[in-house]
Amino acid sequence: IGRGRNGELIVCVRDPVPQVVATLGQAVKTAIVIAVAPASQLELLVDQTYGTAPHDDDFDVDLSTGPIEILRTGDPLDLSTFTLVGLDDHRVSKDPTQSGQFAVPRTLTPLPAPPHPQRAPELDETLVKLQRATSRDLATDLAMEFAIGRWSSSLLLTIKEGMALGHRGHGAQLSEDAIVAVTVPLATPSIVRAAHDARRLVTEVPAKAGAIQERLTRLLGQPARQAAAPIVVGQRIACVMVVGDPRDASHATSDMTLDLDDLTVALGSAYARIIHDTKRT
Repeated sequence: IGRGRNGELIVCVRDPVPQVVATLGQAVKTAIVIAVAPASQLELLVDQTYGTAPHDDDFDVDLSTGPIEILRTGDPLDLSTFTLVGLDDHRVSKDPTQSGQFAVPRTLTPLPAPPHPQRAPELDETLVKLQRATSRDLATDLAMEFAIGRWSSSLLLTIKEGMALGHRGHGAQLSEDAIVAVTVPLATPSIVRAAHDARRLVTEVPAKAGAIQERLTRLLGQPARQAAAPIVVGQRIACVMVVGDPRDASHATSDMTLDLDDLTVALGSAYARIIHDTKRT
């Protein structure tokens, strides 16, 4: 799916067993970096690269079978012993409770009113709640609630061993399976790497970004604008958040980036405070 800074071939696999890694190494004759993804994500990558395999709807049917005799002599399904009678026949027992006029009520039972759409939280409100968050999960939930109302798509990635791994997100293309399958090597040019290396918010996709950035852009819904910002805990970059277009098209790019910058700074501070409080207790 791409190459690293030092020329390593990045290969996406479903199950990185030693046999697969050894076979790949012998086949490509170069250093490789393994990225793990579920089968559904691998099939999507193959379809996007090589196109969907044609479906053959033709199938063979054996028409040599003769007619099937359904009713045979003595067959219990033979209906010749039964006689058809009308409902007014005296031999038909009648239940008066099963007939007669039925009165339709004049008014129908009212349906419950649809729930009111949930109001998107304001940034100031979110920042105050982040200062009071008592767990990292709660802090993450608060940040994502704001992101859902502010941008058409967002992706929160955790940094681990030189990789940015999908953790939370929202958007038309970002199902739960798609989110956990996201793996962005920090050795490959992308807006995630740019924000990580610069330790600040960035709004420009690197000119030399390749397949990794293209896939990230597709997952974000092909936005016209992207922005990414690091989430710093102490001196360490713990996460990177990437967002797509703002939901309100009238918002200026500066507003979009300021909101993301304020959100990620507050989220990093909340993480640091919660970790410190946990260690102290």
